[in-house]
Amino acid sequence: MKRENDVKRYEPIKAIDLINRVKKGPKRKFIWGGIREGSMGLLIGAGKTGKTTFAENLAISIAVGRVDFFGFKIDGGAQKVAFINLEEDYSITGDRLGREITNLNARELELFTENFIATPEGFPSYINDKQDWLILKNYISDSEADIIFLDSLSHLFVGEIEKSSVAQSWMQEFRDHVASLGKTVIVVHHTTKGNDSPINMDKGAGSRVISQEFNWAYGFAKIPTATGGSYLCHMYNKFQFADETQALLYEVQDNNWIKYKSKANKYSLYSEVKIKN
Repeated sequence: MKRENDVKRYEPIKAIDLINRVKKGPKRKFIWGGIREGSMGLLIGAGKTGKTTFAENLAISIAVGRVDFFGFKIDGGAQKVAFINLEEDYSITGDRLGREITNLNARELELFTENFIATPEGFPSYINDKQDWLILKNYISDSEADIIFLDSLSHLFVGEIEKSSVAQSWMQEFRDHVASLGKTVIVVHHTTKGNDSPINMDKGAGSRVISQEFNWAYGFAKIPTATGGSYLCHMYNKFQFADETQALLYEVQDNNWIKYKSKANKYSLYSEVKIKN
């Protein structure tokens, strides 16, 4: 048993020294919307709301150096991205990506070819143990990508995600093998509850430990009324003010590209008579 004097001691740091250190360091830009460089965040929604398609559209837009996507500025020029899809067979992903890149011009297609790293055939579908975590860590590192997309969190998790103790253990593995690499990490995640009220933080699957450890989150939901449709909204952001009442309505086009339609108060979307399931 360690004695009190054997425990590592830390020199107290003055807050002003911490402030000055941050001021002198590199200024972190916002890559897109509320996604700050070097942060970790979630794209949360029920199945078939377009989360993966939206994430791929964003990843492609960054990889080819577009200046905006879905009405928000992209900062940083063309950057290498790695999109690790643990949920789908490569043929499904390849087919969808094939439709998405029909939206690119010749120069953008060259940049996509160079900068978009996909998931190799035979890659683990679930990250179950230390070896799988190391495979994931090594692949991210070897990709030399600046921005990492992981689809989805449920395939990274073993155990009862609702239990805080299990979520804390998982978060430690995630930090050791993914967050420690210093990349911008965007994780697709699922909801577990119904679609009878606006999406918010409480609808993310699992313990609140999960959402507390990530820096920001966007929510995706279908509008459960006769008019239908889908929307995106801010759920929370630790770096800037996020208007959680604003819904950004969208549709998925034939080429699998997300098209912005209009804005609305997300609570007003649930004021109409709901459709029956």
